[in-house]
Amino acid sequence: MALVTSSTGPINSLIYKLPSRPEFSGLRKGLEVMKQQMLRFCVPGVVTSMLAQQWLLKLREIAYDVDDWLDERLIRSGGQSQPQLCSPDVLAKIQEFSDQIMYAQNIGESFGLLSVSPVDLKCSEVNMDRRELFLSREKPCLVGLGDPESKIGQHLMDNKKNLKVVCILGPGGIGKTTLARETLNETDSKNLLFHHESGSVEDDNIVQRVLKLCGGLPLALVVVAGMLGLEDTRLKNLVLSLLNQDFASEGISKILNMSYAILPLHIKSCFVYLSAFPANHMINKDQLIYRWIAEGFVPIREVESLFDTGEKIFNELARRALIQLVFEDSNHEPIGCTVHDVIHDFILSISREENFVTMSEQLTAGSYPSETIRRFAHDCSRQVETNILASSTLHLSRVRSFAVSGNCNKQMPLLSVFKHVRVLDLENARGMRSKQLRGIGSLLMLRYLGLKGSDITGLPKEIEALEHLSTLDIRNTVVNYLPRFKSAKLVSLLADRVVIPEGKMDVSKLLELVTIHIGRRCSIRTVSDLIRKSKQLRVLGVSFDDDAEEGDIKEFLRLVSALGVLNFLIDGYTVKFTKYW
Repeated sequence: MALVTSSTGPINSLIYKLPSRPEFSGLRKGLEVMKQQMLRFCVPGVVTSMLAQQWLLKLREIAYDVDDWLDERLIRSGGQSQPQLCSPDVLAKIQEFSDQIMYAQNIGESFGLLSVSPVDLKCSEVNMDRRELFLSREKPCLVGLGDPESKIGQHLMDNKKNLKVVCILGPGGIGKTTLARETLNETDSKNLLFHHESGSVEDDNIVQRVLKLCGGLPLALVVVAGMLGLEDTRLKNLVLSLLNQDFASEGISKILNMSYAILPLHIKSCFVYLSAFPANHMINKDQLIYRWIAEGFVPIREVESLFDTGEKIFNELARRALIQLVFEDSNHEPIGCTVHDVIHDFILSISREENFVTMSEQLTAGSYPSETIRRFAHDCSRQVETNILASSTLHLSRVRSFAVSGNCNKQMPLLSVFKHVRVLDLENARGMRSKQLRGIGSLLMLRYLGLKGSDITGLPKEIEALEHLSTLDIRNTVVNYLPRFKSAKLVSLLADRVVIPEGKMDVSKLLELVTIHIGRRCSIRTVSDLIRKSKQLRVLGVSFDDDAEEGDIKEFLRLVSALGVLNFLIDGYTVKFTKYW
């Protein structure tokens, strides 16, 4: 199971990192009971009332508060998680949290919330073959719109008139962005449904109910097809049971709620996390997966890497038509995704209900959420109130994810405020200078640091203290030198023609290393020694000085080929190895 989920918060990781001292045994027991109570409501088909949702939110906040307190103890003790003695303040805090858990349990019992039947906590695995998704890639097509398409085409190509204007209006979900997709008739709706669902539903009554529910909306039909195509028989039967209910008047809203309800718990978290990105914005696949990992949403499995598991989650969201894949013309694998504005609105509503991601628009003057802000996203270029970051610093002190883009000049608060941050994404944050990274060494929980496209010119030496840092992205900046990272957890290091330091540097878990410049300041031998130590490297990018020796380059290429690196790039161009290397 994932360490952190949108429904249960950090309670899985929290129980794992509680000290083993006897003073914590009562708190551990209370958290274990609380975890079971929360998971009762996480099974598909369990209906949660508004009262139950508020109660679950209270339980999640307790888990977050305990987790934050443990992190603060870790920071104050200099990384020592098991102090010799528990001070009176620590004992008092343990008792305070235990009392909060007991009070919440009493509320749940008094309102009958503990009577929900226990559930099977095993989530269905996502084993979709990526080839099934990518090899079936097709160009966007219009279904059943031959006549409207023909009329629009004739109008635009008519030489008798000079001005050509076509107005395409309509509600979200009808596909107006792809050439005025009208709502489809019954025949075309069936064609679209079976095209995406592969014809596994043979009951004509179910088909008719689907057509009635979707009302000819292409988006609705594709999402329902994604649900009907599930391999999990139990979940598929649940979908069929729900489709037998009469809720035709609720349309696309009910469809999205159904699709969300049957997602495995860890995939729900990854799905709701998309609310941190703008609607119809191209989200880079690798960036998204590494942020999921840093947040703790991706389950740890012995048989594969975290990235591979995250990629399966990404593929599953695409298969269910909850995201739309984005491809490069020269590549058959997706480079990212977009989220339809109707689906994005739905995600935002879920995110607000669960206090998952807070957008800067919600922090208007004098109006702040009553719950603690855990994840925050802000676009400086679109925000009317320009000093929103400065005025909201006090409310952001417990954020775990902090994403800022746009021109943030003079708006960025001191980074040392964000003691609990795991994800710090400042991609394309214009006006972000190197001096504003002061204090970053105190962010001991930081796992993801995105500085791509910012105006920084160098990395402070204190960044070496970030022992949990797993992803660093400094592409599209003028940073030329890397510090000597001590973190043994570094997985992805993305840069442009950067020089790595000589000496000891732990790269045993590196999956991506792009792009290292090999020349006078960084020899081929230094880079060769480095990548020999990397046991899992799958992407390597290098560049060479113009006067590099041909023999040295060939020897380096032989080494890379022997190490089995899946993707090797020289100056951004993919190199395919042959037997002649």
